[in-house]
Amino acid sequence: MLWSNPDKKENSPVDQTVSVACFKGADNGLLSSFIMHVIWFSIAGPGETVATDNGDPTDLMPFPSLEREAFNGLCLVIVRGKPKQSGRIQLSASGNGLRTGLVVTTTEDADVHPSRSR
Repeated sequence: MLWSNPDKKENSPVDQTVSVACFKGADNGLLSSFIMHVIWFSIAGPGETVATDNGDPTDLMPFPSLEREAFNGLCLVIVRGKPKQSGRIQLSASGNGLRTGLVVTTTEDADVHPSRSR
């Protein structure tokens, strides 16, 4: 089973619409550091994935990848709202043999992203 508590339930233009969700692998409802599955992320709504990570310094997977091997049962994804769009963003994480985890957040219309404001 994969579960997450996002750092924000709602994103606004003030914080540049960036949200972080850490997915944790659980076995029988308890956090398990032995879960090392490949996790696939998908996103629906007015959002885009900025990066994924797992904290493993030896992992050479590029940050923008939509898949990441869990490290000690953990991996995270950074999401931001798309420019000039508002609404619900649904982020799901799945892995072989694991129940899919789902995070829902909302974003407000933002004209400026940090990477596009220079």
